[in-house]
Parts: sequence; structure tokens; C-alpha cells
Amino acid sequence: MGIEALRRAQAELDEEFRSEIVQGKLIVSPSGTGMHNLIGRRLGSALAVHGLVPLLDTSMAFPNLDSEPRPDVTLVPAGADLDVVPVPGDLAELMAEITSPSTRKQDLATGDKYEIYAKGRVPLYLLVDRTQRHAVLYLDPDPAAGMYRSVVGPVPFGHPLRIPAPFDLTLDTGILG
Repeated sequence: MGIEALRRAQAELDEEFRSEIVQGKLIVSPSGTGMHNLIGRRLGSALAVHGLVPLLDTSMAFPNLDSEPRPDVTLVPAGADLDVVPVPGDLAELMAEITSPSTRKQDLATGDKYEIYAKGRVPLYLLVDRTQRHAVLYLDPDPAAGMYRSVVGPVPFGHPLRIPAPFDLTLDTGILG
């Protein structure tokens, strides 16, 4: 099924469900819990620095990868054209996923989203693992291999996590738990 057919199927879904296109498949999951969404807001606010703005639960386009994932948090330049659906994935400076029981497997370093973000050249991928109560930052994507060359963490919630340029800040991971 092509991406256009997947978009049409996605448009037919009930708004109670969260859907995204991941490597040519339509993935449907329940909406996040209140705590899941609160963590996303906290993270977006903490990372909104140096002319970057947070997008929460927004479809991002990676057309050459047959994917339109909906990261929990994406940071893009403030001047970017955001009045489109999906937003071009190449605008992202950082994408973050907050695990939940229904999506944890695809968010981890062995999952589809990790590979999409690396192949899509997303400079930084932050995984907030609520089950393990830690954060992991992946840096320096290798698009050909579909993986990141460097990793920081896991960093237990409550400990500082250094986020490099363009953020150049230390994240208090206590806001994630």
C-alpha cells in the first residue's frame, strides 16, 4: 500500500486513536496518558532555546522512507513553515519519543523509529524510557547504516543530561519522571 493510500486510511480513523505511518505501515495506538503528555510539554519547554520551537505529537515527513512518524516532541527552527501536514522531517533538530507500553518496542534503539530518524538524518534522538526510568540521547546519525554513531546514557531520571549544539544545555531529567 502506497503512502497516499495509508494517508486516506489514516484520515478515516477515530480521533481517539493516535496513528502514524512507519516504514510503509499504518500504526494505530491509544492516545497518550495525561502524564505522558505532561512529560512531553515539560520536555518541549525545556528544549525551546536558541530560536527553536517544540512541536508536540506532530506528523513529520520522511518521504524517501515511506514514513510519517509522530514523535512526542520535535524541535524545529522558529522561522520554519509549519502550516503544512506533515511537517518536513529535515527541519528537525531533535526528535524525542516518550515510551508507553503500546509503543515502547518501536521507540527503542532496535525499533523502527530509531532507524527512520537515523536514516532521515535527524541530528539528535532523545528516548525517554518511562519503564526503565532513564533517558538516552543518540547523536551523529549514519543514514546509510540506519543507526546513530554515538550514544549518551542511559541517564537515570533525576541526573543531568548534556544536550549539545544547537541546544547547548544541561537537561534536568527529573522533569521526565
